This record gives sequence, C-alpha cells and structure tokens, in this order.
Amino acid sequence: MEIGVRISVDGVESTGYVVQIIEAEPEVTRSPSDIDAIRPETFDVLTPRQREVLYYVAAGLKNQQIADRLSIAERTVRVHVMDIMAGLNVGSSRQLGALALMAGVVTPDQIKAIWRGEKIQFESSEEVADG
Repeated sequence: MEIGVRISVDGVESTGYVVQIIEAEPEVTRSPSDIDAIRPETFDVLTPRQREVLYYVAAGLKNQQIADRLSIAERTVRVHVMDIMAGLNVGSSRQLGALALMAGVVTPDQIKAIWRGEKIQFESSEEVADG
C-alpha cells in the first residue's frame, strides 16, 4: 500500500513524496506497547551532541547534510546515529525521528526552522547556526 504525503511549510506545499507501507522491518526492536511508553525522559541518556543530531534526524536530513550543518565528519554523524539508536533500542533513523516527535522531544516548529535554515534552540540551551 502506498500513501501520498503532502508537506506544507509556511504555505509552500510539496506533494512529491510517497511513503510505501511495508510489513514490519526485521530491524525494528520496539513493540507497540513500548512505543506507548516513550516519554521525553527516555531521551535523557543522550549527550548534548547526540541531541543535536537527533533534531536533524527527526527533520529527515541525511547524514552528510547533518555533518555539514554541525561542521563534523559524516562518519561521526553515522556513529552518533548508531549510538542513539542502540541507546534507545530503535532499529532505524526513521523510527528514531518518529519517536522523538511522539515524545515531544522535537517539535514540528523546530523541524520547520531546520528546513528554513534558521538557528534553532537545542535543549542544552546552545544556539547552533544552520547553513
């Protein structure tokens, strides 16, 4: 089954995205009951840098894009993403981003700011320039 996705950021719509629903990927490690238990405190195990990476992952940026924005190596981003996924017991970066949104750790307004290339306020109270 495929679902068309309409994305709108400040009135600018894009309908070029299609999400294909498939059966559960074998790498997914959380059950539906686990997902219901996700709370913002779940993310307290993350370092400030991992939290920054998490914001960009939730916004759908690729590792190289995240690396460019944080002025770090793409390999470093990959390691951060893998460490975050292992620490939170999730199987994919898409699942990681979804969980962060569901828990309220990352907000739609923060994602919009990332897409617009604005500075965003991370929970560690550090302001980071985007772009």
